[in-house]
Amino acid sequence: MNYVNYNYKMGRLTIYLSLLLFLGCSKEDDSIPSVLEPLQPNKYNVAISLNPSDGGSVTPSGGQFNEGSSVTFTVTPSENYVFTSWSGSEVTTNNPLTIVVNSNKTLTINFEKKDTDGDGVTDDIDQCPNSYEGEQVGENGCLDPNSFSGLPIININTSGVSIDSKEDYVDGFIVISGINNFSDLPKTEIKIKGRGNSTWWQGGIWGKKPYQFKFADKTQVLNMSEDKKWVLLAEISDVSLIRNKLAREIASIGSFDYVPKAEYVELFLNGQHQGTYLVGQKVEESKNRVNIGDEGYLLEVDTDAHGRIKPDDVYFKSAQNGLWSENKVFNIKEPKLEYNSDEFNLIVKHIDSFEAVLFSEDFKNPESGYRAYIDLESFIDYYLVNEISKNQDAASYSSIFFTYTPGGKIKMGPIWDYDLGFGNVNYSDAEFPEGFWIKTGNPWYNRMFEDEYFKQAVRDRFNYYYSNLANFQSKIDEFESYLYASQEKNFELYPGLLDPNVEIWPVPVRFSNHNQYVGYLKYWLNTRMDWLNSWL
Repeated sequence: MNYVNYNYKMGRLTIYLSLLLFLGCSKEDDSIPSVLEPLQPNKYNVAISLNPSDGGSVTPSGGQFNEGSSVTFTVTPSENYVFTSWSGSEVTTNNPLTIVVNSNKTLTINFEKKDTDGDGVTDDIDQCPNSYEGEQVGENGCLDPNSFSGLPIININTSGVSIDSKEDYVDGFIVISGINNFSDLPKTEIKIKGRGNSTWWQGGIWGKKPYQFKFADKTQVLNMSEDKKWVLLAEISDVSLIRNKLAREIASIGSFDYVPKAEYVELFLNGQHQGTYLVGQKVEESKNRVNIGDEGYLLEVDTDAHGRIKPDDVYFKSAQNGLWSENKVFNIKEPKLEYNSDEFNLIVKHIDSFEAVLFSEDFKNPESGYRAYIDLESFIDYYLVNEISKNQDAASYSSIFFTYTPGGKIKMGPIWDYDLGFGNVNYSDAEFPEGFWIKTGNPWYNRMFEDEYFKQAVRDRFNYYYSNLANFQSKIDEFESYLYASQEKNFELYPGLLDPNVEIWPVPVRFSNHNQYVGYLKYWLNTRMDWLNSWL
């Protein structure tokens, strides 16, 4: 043992114990601190509150800190909020915030609800989060119909994803602001894609494309019967904006089981105004549309040119050689069938049988002739709507719809696609109000007009339509008045449509204002009806 170190340590211990005894026995100053207590740094409290309380969080959340310590606070806003400032002991907009703790502090973190598009409506209630600058919006963040054209307004948002395909859907949502007794539709998820043929091509030129959108579940749009799929018609080729709507009005007085409905709207896509559109029902099998039940079929006379036939379409050609032009087909639209299935072969056989009888010597026989195969009323009404409008496509080109239920008769309709009707075409005689069009252009009707019974039935039915001419003209006036503000905004977006020096396919006459286009439509319809009254 090292006795020198031992004695040294014992000596220090003796001195320490003596000192403790002295201090413990002293009565003169009880405030003298014990030498056993280490000196502690001062601590200060930092109290933090959130305004509002659900605006976000902060790390660290406050507490006690040593004097002189440096502390960094990081604010994380909640989803629908943005950080704005600190107030209280520190007034700043810094985030993160670093402070030196030298006193007690009380801090408040201030948040505001997000308003991403700056329209004055916060994101948590904004159903149209891409409003354009200067847009007057309502309480839901969508354009206030009362501040615009008076039409219902459809806002569709795809988060900026462009709609470039007619095959591939894009995810998005829709909000409809109704007006004039139309119902609103709150923010609802949809899928949207392009549609149309010549209208899609035209839309690409002008920047006003037609679309098709669908809901996950059947949904009502502007008081029209609920369903999943809907179309948005751009009406580029029809500067009057009225032809498709007018054709539906004419057809509505007929005997059709179903006439597709459509309503005028203002369309906004990702916050940008697209102009005046028609939103309407799509021609498809449905209880609220083409109601053919479980055993019926919806067919269309179409062309296999210009990309109109899709890879999954099932179609066939008529057995009557030379009856239809070479590229015309019967497309079985719904339900989807397989080639050479029993159902497919049944339809082919029935159409072939009908055409064989129609072009037989005994075709006029009321019992065994063509009338045994067709619903005469629908055939006549379909003829008249399309002959009155002199609809370019309905002669034999496309969008010629009909239905067939085994055991029943072929029914014509529904009607569809009239932007090239009422003289709005410059590459055929359909431009002129005089002359037959469907009678001579559709082989079925051409043959039926050889039957005096059919001719007389058409004449009698035409008198009914002719007696409603004033009503049709009144409807045109009504639509023109209704569109007065909307068409102005539409042509502000697309001024070339009202430039007589700019060609628009296939518009035959060019004017400088909307009123003139409407006037031409009224003149054409009047002249057409008078001509038919003389020649039918």
